[in-house]
Amino acid sequence: METQAAWYSYEDAIQLADDEVFLSAEFLNQLAQHVVTLNMSRRKMAEWIAEHLNALDGAYDVFDGNGRWMDFHDEILSEAFGDDESFKYLSDVLRYAERPATRKPSDFMLLRFQLLAIAFLREGDPITL
Repeated sequence: METQAAWYSYEDAIQLADDEVFLSAEFLNQLAQHVVTLNMSRRKMAEWIAEHLNALDGAYDVFDGNGRWMDFHDEILSEAFGDDESFKYLSDVLRYAERPATRKPSDFMLLRFQLLAIAFLREGDPITL
């Protein structure tokens, strides 16, 4: 059975999959395959994510896997990436495109994975497992 990480649940809402989906090696491997196709620098990729999140403002409500509304405040990207202005983690994800992850990611990566899944959904290339 195919699982989509994020989907439009009704006209003006996006529903995210359960946390376990995002915190699986399978999701990380699929994410890496999607990130490779962007062919962008880390800074451009961060801007790309921010553009997609800004487009949600007032147009969509986003709910996590527990049905809780997510607040996309101005600092959410910094919060998700641990205030790493170089967004080094995005380069780390690319490694998994060549050498797939075998262990589940750490819990602190949940928000960054959710934000990436939203951006790919809005791009028209949703991550499915």
